[in-house]
Amino acid sequence: MKLDQLLKFKPLGFIDSPVGKLAVFGSSVKDMETVRGKSVKDITPQEVVRRLLPRILHKDDALKEDGTRPDAPTLTDEQLSGLSAEVVEAALEFFIEHNEHLYRPFVSKGITNEKGERVTSLEFGDVQYPKKDGESNVEYLHRLLVLDEEEMKRQMEKLAGPLLGAAHFSDKLSQSIKSNLLMGDTINPGVLSRACKAGEITTNQQSGRGAMVEVKSFIAWLGKKRELPKDELDQVRNAIIGEISARK
Repeated sequence: MKLDQLLKFKPLGFIDSPVGKLAVFGSSVKDMETVRGKSVKDITPQEVVRRLLPRILHKDDALKEDGTRPDAPTLTDEQLSGLSAEVVEAALEFFIEHNEHLYRPFVSKGITNEKGERVTSLEFGDVQYPKKDGESNVEYLHRLLVLDEEEMKRQMEKLAGPLLGAAHFSDKLSQSIKSNLLMGDTINPGVLSRACKAGEITTNQQSGRGAMVEVKSFIAWLGKKRELPKDELDQVRNAIIGEISARK
């Protein structure tokens, strides 16, 4: 299945509420950029949920004909604010469960594909950040997003230094890559893991100079999704290849 098909939002589950049956959906990169703001550390768990709910909760009878997520909110602010804590917790239970990259690191596993070639499949490992005793899903999600933000910053620092320090990069291009890509979700473990599982990224399970990483279809999807020019796509491609090749 192609990555663009995977990103067609189907309900993660359904919950009952005073306003009727509600479908719970996943979120897009753009959704999470809005939810996080400049830094998720700077906003409260309650504010995170307030921003998230209109994007992931929709009336069951307002879904698209194919059962996918509507393009616009289907619940009013009043309806959302009137949802009980139990309903919100149930919705977040589905959301957290299906965002495994927030609490489970991904690990590489060597497999043989249909062509008999050894490639690397990325799978989720054991839970690294379990829910604490007495912690609500509202609090848990906020904590996971803060941890994820910190990890993305570490990745950016690791990747952006060598990448952006190359002499042939213009200042404008370097800043564009840093601000729009490496600090976003493009190289987020969850995105890369889904891309590898979907066959959008394949490797020969080697690191260093012996590494071979094929990202052509992923880059084509990314260019369409983000409307990026070729020079920026080339730099993202190099960054992703470097990131995947460094993992065993």
